[in-house]
Order: sequence, then C-alpha cells, then structure tokens
Amino acid sequence: MKKQFLFKIFLAAVILTFGACDNKPIFYDISLEEKKLEPKIKGSPTNFVVFNGYMYVASGTEVYRYRGTSDKGIWEETRPGAGNIFAIAAADKLYALCAGSSNRKVLRVSDDGNKWNNAEGLGRNLIINTVYAANGQLFIGTGKTGSYSILLYGGDSTRELAKTENKMLNGAAYHDGFYYLSTKDMISEDGGCIYGIEESNLSSETTAQLLDKSSNRPFVGIINTGNGVLAIIRSGALHAVTPDSVNQVSGVLVDNRLATGALAVWENNGSRLLLAGRQDSISKSGYSHGYIEVGIDIDGAIIGNFDEPGKNDLSTMNKGDNGRYGSLIGKYSINHIFQAPKDIDDNMTLFISTQKDGVWSYRNRNGDWSWNAEN
Repeated sequence: MKKQFLFKIFLAAVILTFGACDNKPIFYDISLEEKKLEPKIKGSPTNFVVFNGYMYVASGTEVYRYRGTSDKGIWEETRPGAGNIFAIAAADKLYALCAGSSNRKVLRVSDDGNKWNNAEGLGRNLIINTVYAANGQLFIGTGKTGSYSILLYGGDSTRELAKTENKMLNGAAYHDGFYYLSTKDMISEDGGCIYGIEESNLSSETTAQLLDKSSNRPFVGIINTGNGVLAIIRSGALHAVTPDSVNQVSGVLVDNRLATGALAVWENNGSRLLLAGRQDSISKSGYSHGYIEVGIDIDGAIIGNFDEPGKNDLSTMNKGDNGRYGSLIGKYSINHIFQAPKDIDDNMTLFISTQKDGVWSYRNRNGDWSWNAEN
C-alpha cells in the first residue's frame, strides 16, 4: 500500500512537470530567469527624447545623456536644478518639467543639455501639467479639472490652441503637415479625444479642431509611425488618425489587456514593428505586464495582430525566447519604449522606462541577448 501511494505521488509529479501547456515543463520559464542587474538609472524614468546628437531620459532630479558604443554606451548626468523631473521634451531646445515650489511644476530649458534656466513667458500663475513635442514644436497641457487647455509655446510666450474642459493633454504627433494632440478625460473613464491643427495655422490665431469620430475615447498614447499616425485607447484598441477622422484599426487589440500608453516603432533591416506597453492581466504565473508587438508594412498598415516578443520570426527578441521574455521584462509595467537611432547608437538598442524599476535595455550580455536593467 505504501509503495502504491509513493508511486501515485511520483506519477502526479511527472504529470505536473511534463503535462504543462505548450508541452513545456512547468519549471521551464523559471529556468530561464536571470539575475536582475542593478540599474544605472533607477526609480521611475521619464520618456526618451533625441536632442543635438544625444538620447536623453530623466529620473529623480537627474537628466541622463546617452551615446552608444560598440559595447554598451556612455551615460552622462546633468541636473536641471529643480525638483523631481516628470517629463522631458525636445523641440528647438531641451525641456524638463520639474517639481517647483508651492506644489507647482516649473519648466526648465537648456540650449545644450548642460546649462538650465526657467522657461520664459509662462507667467507665475500658469498651472503646467504636461509637455509634449512634435516636429520642433512644444505643446503644454495646463489648467485644472474643468478648465484644462492646450498651449503652444513659442520660446517666450504661449498661444492657446484649445480649451479641453476635463481632458488633459497626454500626447502629440506630427505627420504630413498636421499636428495631432491627444487627451484623456480626468473624470470619466471613457472620456478623451484628439485635436488637430494644420502646420500653416500655428502662426495664426486659428485654434485646434476636434477630429471627427475621436470623442469619448480614452486615448493614452499617440505616435507617428513614419507612414501615418496611430493612437491607442486604454482598452488596447488601435486607431488610425488623419485630418478627416479617427477610426479603429479593425481586428487589432492589445491581447485583451489594458494599454499603458507606451508606443514605439522598432526597425531592423527594413522590417518594422509597432510596440505597445500592456499591464495588469493575471496569468497562471502571476501578473503579466511588459509589451507586445505587431508588424507594420511599407505603407504604414498594421499586419496581423499583436503577439508577445520571441514568438515570431520578426520580433524584437530572438525567436524561441518568449519564455525568457516572460521571466524578465514581461514582469514589469512599462511607461515608455524607445529605440535609439542609428546615428546615436550603431546597435539601435531598444530601451524601456519601467514604472518603478529603472531603465532597461535589450542587449548582448556575455554573448547572450536578453532584457535586463541598463547598467
């Protein structure tokens, strides 16, 4: 009887080990886990931007400047001289939105990424919430609930482009003579819209116009793919954005996950992928975050549906490394994704700002390509 009992335990262990989904041992992904490196840029980093031949990101009170090398690149630090940095933007100059006094944010500006001053022409009572740049223009989200606005900043003065009521500016993109400004309602979960303005009207008194079919959609991210503009709403649905209207891209969802708003275009030998951050979906092994990817053709159209990295021939990770993805970056919530341009980094390294675990990168480390903290 005892032998039969022990045999049943052994048999159950075999079934659990070799009967897992996808015919992989249940501990397969655990075997792929690597030691997390100590990130050089810790905390909750901002978005990435390119300015004057460098890539920039910020975290805490520091701005970090990067140029790639044949190894892993060189990071230099600069301090704008204010409080914690919420966002950076690159237009005619480099801008950093920082914590100021009296619970107000202050906009700092630099000509060279080293010396910083307060931006002029904003007024002491202006409430700045967000800053975004597109095609050399800086847009500022200002105000408070019920009276938000979008301003165009001209270096020493501002011009109001739109009164947005409860909707805060959360993204900007430019394509083919038009600027697109996305917003998310700060009261309603289903609120948000996109405004558009023609480039030739920026210097006039013309205001930005609400785009057709964009109302009541909680946009959390917007990007110029190089062939057009795409925006994503909180539920993960992609939308094609044109001067005429905003329309959902049929059949493309972020795997039924919530979108963080992080969007990036990844390129490799002429092939391209759209990357999107996702979050808060419970899986068998815990919470699933990370990012997913989908192809973009030469005309900017989406090819197929989103999938996790490492599953397909065209991927940001080596095919077959999906288990490694899940045991590494797939565990972390992502705020921003960015591929360094070739004139800054010959390897065109892919970087990620995690929600609270610093900057990560996909690199060849000791002969093995993997995601880990950039150090």
